[in-house]
Amino acid sequence: MRKLKSAKLTPEEKTEVWRLLQIRTILCDAQRASEDLAVFARGAWYVLEPHTELKWNWHLDLICEYLWMLREHKLTRLIVNVPPQTMKSRLCTIMFPVWCWTNNATRRYLASSYSEGLSTDHSLERRTLVMSDWFQTMWPNKVFLSQDLNRVTEFKNTAGGRMIATSTDGTATGKGVHGIVEDDPQNPKQAESEAERKSANDFHDGTLSTRFSDRDAFWHLIVMQRLHVGDLSAHAQEKMPGAWTVISLPMVAEKDETWTFPISGRVVHRKEGELLWPERFSEQSVKELTIQLGPYRAAGQLQQRPTPLGGLIIQRNWFQFWNDATIPPKFDEIVLSVDMNFGDTKSKEPSYVVGQVWGRKGVSKYLLDEIRGRWSFAESLNHLRALITKYPTMGFKLVEKNANGAAVISALETEFSGFVGIEPEGSKEAHMYAASPDYASHCVFVPDPAMPGYSWSLEHIEEVCHFPQEPNDRGDAERGRCRVCFARFISQPAPRSTCSQRRAS
Repeated sequence: MRKLKSAKLTPEEKTEVWRLLQIRTILCDAQRASEDLAVFARGAWYVLEPHTELKWNWHLDLICEYLWMLREHKLTRLIVNVPPQTMKSRLCTIMFPVWCWTNNATRRYLASSYSEGLSTDHSLERRTLVMSDWFQTMWPNKVFLSQDLNRVTEFKNTAGGRMIATSTDGTATGKGVHGIVEDDPQNPKQAESEAERKSANDFHDGTLSTRFSDRDAFWHLIVMQRLHVGDLSAHAQEKMPGAWTVISLPMVAEKDETWTFPISGRVVHRKEGELLWPERFSEQSVKELTIQLGPYRAAGQLQQRPTPLGGLIIQRNWFQFWNDATIPPKFDEIVLSVDMNFGDTKSKEPSYVVGQVWGRKGVSKYLLDEIRGRWSFAESLNHLRALITKYPTMGFKLVEKNANGAAVISALETEFSGFVGIEPEGSKEAHMYAASPDYASHCVFVPDPAMPGYSWSLEHIEEVCHFPQEPNDRGDAERGRCRVCFARFISQPAPRSTCSQRRAS
């Protein structure tokens, strides 16, 4: 490889040499490729993309191991939720069924997508792969396509195996199969269409689920980006609770994650904020994509955690935005709201510390600034000092006494005035409902996320609209709630004549 990098070749020549080296490596061990989908996929890639270097990533290895379990009937039903353009269709819909033929060419498989054109494209690539010199050289005398049925949308081999392509609401009746792939059953552009969603779910229930030839030896795979709280991924799990194994991979890790591979036992640790595939999607490209999709679509398609289009308690269209041109030059008051639920530096995952600065102008409330992180007590105090110093006209500083707030007040009240310890009553849901009239009347303004340094505003909106649903269904309730609980402070003015506890309604 060092010689290849130093050789005086054009980029096109280097790509071709790279492709040939990859194919030669795979050809050395057909048996290994039949047993390991990741090995097969590396060779198959250069059949379908001969001039594009494959940038492999750990999540593909993870998916490959689960797909092996499907083929070997260690699993029956698998759902893979991943962002778009992360090789889900190439790996799951095109390569996987063809790879299964290297093990047993008598199997019959059906693949469905939301449109006939997309399903046809996938079928064409499957057929191209089977007929390629690479495949026929790897597995000579294994899979020959039959001349009496060799169409783009349906073809069979001489051992009796078939590949069938259809689309949502297409023809599938009367064709028994051993495995089904549902790839993007609904058009992402029609994610909010109840009719399209119902059509996809009904096709899954009434047509595809009845097509299995052997109920004791079959597999069913759904691979898609999340589009809606009622999409097929959610519908299938609700229809058959506990029957589906689910892989859900957000574009950006929302908390520290640990992925243990089911076959090899390999362990991948993913830190909060870490990108899924940085070689393909840089931090800047993800930010741009998030803005282009908007908060609602980005939450579903990129992060795999859709919410209702409007929101739960707080609706998306209630939010107003401020920028440098529209923010009031002076506020009636500026208030700090703090949740100091800090941990210690030895803790593997200390709780979040969150502080928000709100400005009030008449009946309108403006979210001006925010600090947020997992910090120790000393680190929390330093961040809080910097935030208070940044807003010298700040008045009341509201700190929840629970979760170590009293210690924070004691440490800082000799440096800054205006600290108020509060003990909120009632649930966080009750506080959010109490604040909802301010949002509904369009009196709550958040930073325009297009402004430099304010991209966190999008995440703030998503957490507010998600509340009280737990982010990504992984039990990380604190992450969202510690941020949105500040709604209880904006539903009423801050205390004015006393430093006694302020009670939230």
